[in-house]
Amino acid sequence: MTPTARCLLVIAATFIGAAPAHAEFPFAVRARGGIGFGGGSANQTSTAGLMGMAAADAVWRRTPGRAIVVTFEGGGGPLGGSYVLDHGSYIDEVSRVALTVNLEVSRPPGPGVASYMLGGVGVGRVTTSGGTPPPGWTPDQPPTRIHVDRTAWGPALAGEVGLRLTPAPGPLGFLLGVRGSGMFAPHSSAGGVAAFFGLTIHPQ
Repeated sequence: MTPTARCLLVIAATFIGAAPAHAEFPFAVRARGGIGFGGGSANQTSTAGLMGMAAADAVWRRTPGRAIVVTFEGGGGPLGGSYVLDHGSYIDEVSRVALTVNLEVSRPPGPGVASYMLGGVGVGRVTTSGGTPPPGWTPDQPPTRIHVDRTAWGPALAGEVGLRLTPAPGPLGFLLGVRGSGMFAPHSSAGGVAAFFGLTIHPQ
């Protein structure tokens, strides 16, 4: 074998040996939805109850088992009633959307069943819909309300733990887990915790 051929063989062996056996395709997408408990508040008026949640991810795996995840999430409710406070204001609907950048750790990486957890921060918007008494109203007067919608922007936080089930050979898989998230503005907030089920396209 010539020196040149021997050198090329060594270089090829180096690159082949450097590739980890469980290397993953660098990109994946996910979508999931669920239901849980949450609430919202605006100007000292609040509501709470069952709420829905939906989220979609774009995933970039920097190394096996490590990923940066960009998530767009929306939620709303309550899926029930609301209540009126002593001062007569109430909220009958709250919705929120948020865009967060998250760090994710999964073990073991690759096909099969993998546990994962992620957490991140971003920006979000909360919208509350309800009623408030007109100026000068007192509790001894007949119930009169003015419909009010309020929207506010602020920082958002999110965290999630779950299982990713990717039957061989993939790339379609399933997600099961629990997600908690919240959005916080100076005079409004919304958040909740939900159990979810979802789908992922997770090339191996």
